[in-house]
Amino acid sequence: MMAASRIRFEVRVLGATAEEILHFEEVLPKGVTTPRVGQLGGPFDTTTPWRRIIAVEPYPGDLALIWLEPIDVSNSERSFDAEVAALRAEGWRT
Repeated sequence: MMAASRIRFEVRVLGATAEEILHFEEVLPKGVTTPRVGQLGGPFDTTTPWRRIIAVEPYPGDLALIWLEPIDVSNSERSFDAEVAALRAEGWRT
């Protein structure tokens, strides 16, 4: 596993007719290693619930790209727009 000091989480939000990919970058806290596929992961600096990690890829510099399990709101009570707005309010960006 690569030794990254920064991580970039990416998550796809899936709606009935829309899809958006959002990302969140942060510095790994001292003593914390890069997460692995299958583990739960997510930003430490938000209240966003952690999701299962589906891929870990190298990224330019000392950054690791962490793909999280998609958020599927197509059959949810929460709307696509509300989910994306909640993530953006936590600091996730497109």
